[in-house]
Amino acid sequence: MHFHTRVLVAALALTAAPVFADTLPIRVVVPAGLHTSNVVTAEAPSAAQKYVTIEGVEIVNPSTYLGQSFRPQNFHLLIGDQTYLPVVRPHLGSVDLSEPSILGPRERTDVTISFLVPASASRAKLEFTPHWYDDTGFTVDWCCFY
Repeated sequence: MHFHTRVLVAALALTAAPVFADTLPIRVVVPAGLHTSNVVTAEAPSAAQKYVTIEGVEIVNPSTYLGQSFRPQNFHLLIGDQTYLPVVRPHLGSVDLSEPSILGPRERTDVTISFLVPASASRAKLEFTPHWYDDTGFTVDWCCFY
């Protein structure tokens, strides 16, 4: 009888595990020159997807002369051969990046970015491609060099 109780408890634990399981963590690789503070995953409305929220993405305008704008679509999350754009995550405790903005010369800011990705994703690359200009006239993007 004791054996059957163990089997029953083990079977219940295995079938209940998906209900109590958190979303799988994801490793986000950040390009050289870009800094983040934290990556958090959360359940999405569909079981096939999850939210990946990258907190404290510090962006700095490289120009000492020009104010330069950026849009949420300048951020990309690359998983395999797919590119994901930012989304507004419901019930997020901080302000999502959801509207275009502008940074003055040498100004910096921290943004929080959320993406909706497949639940099975475990590794991704972050890109920020605003096509800004530095003081020498060269285009500055944060991608490709990880």
